[in-house]
Amino acid sequence: MSKKSFSFLYWVQLFLFCLLMGCNSSRVLLPSFLPEYHEVIASPTLQIPYPILLLHGLGQKATVWNKNAISFYEKDLGLYHAGLLTPSKKGISIQHKNPKGNMDFFTVQFSNPVDSVEAWVRELEQCIQLVKKETGAEKVILIGYSMGGLTGRHYLTKH
Repeated sequence: MSKKSFSFLYWVQLFLFCLLMGCNSSRVLLPSFLPEYHEVIASPTLQIPYPILLLHGLGQKATVWNKNAISFYEKDLGLYHAGLLTPSKKGISIQHKNPKGNMDFFTVQFSNPVDSVEAWVRELEQCIQLVKKETGAEKVILIGYSMGGLTGRHYLTKH
């Protein structure tokens, strides 16, 4: 791997870490070639083809997305957070966050944050079925990090 590609991957990882953990340029020394972030006006014309499900990592909860990721999706992209999906043995509950009924993206709270990938995949299957039913979509977009990313990939290998 070249030094340039290693450096790029490092900064991409740092950016994702900062997005999730709330870093800003005053606490993290960013390289000069990265542009400074400025508030943007949400795009009124952005449309996504399918609803998005955000999957948290091992040992965490869906609240990890609350600070920066949800703000980015809502304020910068103009998307609507439909709510929190919480699977359990009794079924899935959904805590709607958007009174307008727009359902662009959801966060998923797995019932056991330290369970196996297989267990998370079973819960994810239920969440996906509910979102497809609620939205009328035939597919969903999965975005996860750490074990949430592995769970999404494992789900895709089975379907």
